[in-house]
Amino acid sequence: MLFRSDITITNPSIFEIILNRYSDNSIVGCNVKFINEGKITVQKKLNNGKYLNSKSKIGKFMLLLTGVPPIEEGKAWLAGMRGEDVSNSFTETFAGPGGLSFRRHIVPSLFDYTLFALFENKMAMGEDKFISLGALQFGKLAHSNETCIVHSENSSNYYQDYRSFARKELYSRLWLSVKYLKVKGRWIGWGYIHYYWFACWRLFISALHFFLQPKKANFQIFYGKCLAVIDTVHKPFKAKYLCPSINWDSEFAKDLESLNTECKDR
Repeated sequence: MLFRSDITITNPSIFEIILNRYSDNSIVGCNVKFINEGKITVQKKLNNGKYLNSKSKIGKFMLLLTGVPPIEEGKAWLAGMRGEDVSNSFTETFAGPGGLSFRRHIVPSLFDYTLFALFENKMAMGEDKFISLGALQFGKLAHSNETCIVHSENSSNYYQDYRSFARKELYSRLWLSVKYLKVKGRWIGWGYIHYYWFACWRLFISALHFFLQPKKANFQIFYGKCLAVIDTVHKPFKAKYLCPSINWDSEFAKDLESLNTECKDR
């Protein structure tokens, strides 16, 4: 089980709920429903208003035009997008601050050096989606629609640097597109075509937002998104380019040795 430190378990039966899903041998991962009281986004902190109803016909058309199609329940898609999980069914990706669980034998295969390098440089978000997409190669993912976890209001560091948040958020979407297409065995080029179309629209919308609400923070968000697109050109998703000075095999060996020492001392 993987839990974030800023969540509260509200259902004492959480482990039973999760373990029951593993009675199906085809299930390799499971998560549970959570309530996100924080809505940890820069937009909420800024209290920016919405100019378009995403559920209206015009809103749906604009979303489709800008690279956001309707997505079926439980399905993953490009740029880290996904359909909602609203039933006790299967899913293709886990998202949010809920508990993630996987069968032990697949866990080592869910992480790679690029994942660590991106977070070492504080360049990425969406690790929960990246890890769970990788698990799809081994079987099915289950979602239990019983509320077990609450993510409370907190002073997230997302609030501290709007430019950094926007930069990581948009940069990560290409990384997640590539991961999704690799897992699905599809042409990687489609992910790049979609990403730059999607990103150009996000830049335009962000610039328009700043024009309508000329706040310093809104400019920082626009600037961060511009930097993200530039990053995708000269910062490829390879650990040797992202962290050339780090020998990950050596680092892991040191960490394992340290953990073994701590266990023996207890």
